[in-house]
Amino acid sequence: CRPLVIMLSGWSGSGKDAAALLLVEEMRFMRHAFADMLKRAVSQESDVPLYYFHDQLLKDTPLPGTNQTPRDLLLAHAIKARATDPDIYSRILVKNIYPGDLNTRSDRFVISDWRYKREYEFIERELRNVATILRVRIQRPGVVPSDDHTEHDLDNDTFDIVINLSL
Repeated sequence: CRPLVIMLSGWSGSGKDAAALLLVEEMRFMRHAFADMLKRAVSQESDVPLYYFHDQLLKDTPLPGTNQTPRDLLLAHAIKARATDPDIYSRILVKNIYPGDLNTRSDRFVISDWRYKREYEFIERELRNVATILRVRIQRPGVVPSDDHTEHDLDNDTFDIVINLSL
């Protein structure tokens, strides 16, 4: 049986994390996220507590004494890291999912924050011979995307499954 990798995409607030949690709790998936390693690195560098980066309200609230939000710190760090290695987060994520042998801890994985075509291309190239990869888009009426480019790279992409949620 080939491992299954589900890549969840959707605008912020569409329900990606909730869908990933359901897969983890009900179907024994292992959750991974591109942003997890980024959040840990920025938290360590900035001394901003990690929970600021996971809390939707705190993530968009300016830090005391600055006009920068935790989200601003994340975006700046990601731009800098990707300038050195455009696939840095994809490379780490693939190693976490498939360390190079078939004795992985799980055969079901969900990536809860897929945002870029390049991420899929890398994962597909690295895992296509060992795993089935499903691209899932979650759409939720009433969710308005920000103007941030990370929200829009996949807007016109092709998906294996589209889930339309109503509020």
